[in-house]
Amino acid sequence: MRRLISLCLVSTLCGCSWFGWGDADDAALPPTSKPTSVDTYGDAADEVMEKAAASVAVARDANRDGKPSVVEGELSVASAILPRPTAAQLKEAQSRAKADSPAIYLEAVRRAEQLQRNLDTLWNMVEAEKERAKAQLEAKQQELNAARAAQRDLIWTGAGMLLILAGVAALAWGSALGVTKAEAALILLCGFAVGSLPWLLESDLSAWVLAPAGGLVALRAVLWVWSIGRKQKA
Repeated sequence: MRRLISLCLVSTLCGCSWFGWGDADDAALPPTSKPTSVDTYGDAADEVMEKAAASVAVARDANRDGKPSVVEGELSVASAILPRPTAAQLKEAQSRAKADSPAIYLEAVRRAEQLQRNLDTLWNMVEAEKERAKAQLEAKQQELNAARAAQRDLIWTGAGMLLILAGVAALAWGSALGVTKAEAALILLCGFAVGSLPWLLESDLSAWVLAPAGGLVALRAVLWVWSIGRKQKA
């Protein structure tokens, strides 16, 4: 009976270090922030537009410098990068070129700038929605971690109470069960230790308390195994 009680106590205290805390620590990690398909598409679209804009800018400079071959080359690059125009868009541009009116070009530039502003607004809305979704996910993760921690603390507190009750019973009826006062006191001590584990692990005193306790448990285990070996030899 004494060996069984000692083995239970040693197993309980040794198991406290790895039962119930590994999952909580992993769950407490924030979600990994990885690029989404929207981010990838946005970056690729930006790169395409920037390359096309660079070719157009160089073509305009070359046109002012009287270098038609450079103009044709850079516009060919821009045309290869940009999507193909629809028939209606191409007809509109041809009509604009045929008119060759500064007022018409000014109006076309104004509409193009407005379109770009609208696109920027839509993209900012997408980014805001993404940030809100990320914040909601992190909030849900924190709620889940808190619920897991509360459940873990409840389990360990209940286990500590059971050990304390067992220690009290051992003190009261230990002689009938073959349990000494020292062993009953050890059961009580283990009950208090197990019940206070959640608080100890979250406090700054965990290293100062758990390290000596672990050493005592290990020493108790070694002495128990040594005593068994001696009795077997005898």
